[in-house]
Amino acid sequence: MKGLMVNSCTWPRSVFESLYFLTVSLQYTDGGVRGLVDVFFSFLRRKTDFFTGSDEDLNESRKIAKELVDERFQVFKLI
Repeated sequence: MKGLMVNSCTWPRSVFESLYFLTVSLQYTDGGVRGLVDVFFSFLRRKTDFFTGSDEDLNESRKIAKELVDERFQVFKLI
């Protein structure tokens, strides 16, 4: 298998495996899965505009985040 296909996103196997080992390392820290999720949202706060804008913008970002997490949960529970 050359890459990992999840919905319409195909990642090269090497990238997937590198990220996999990084996430496993993060998951086994004191924070566990919650800490891993904190790292993800911390990245969004520091390196994107995901948490900027009006209250309406932030409510839309929250809706998108909830939908994204639920969508990915549904995909991976079937694998």
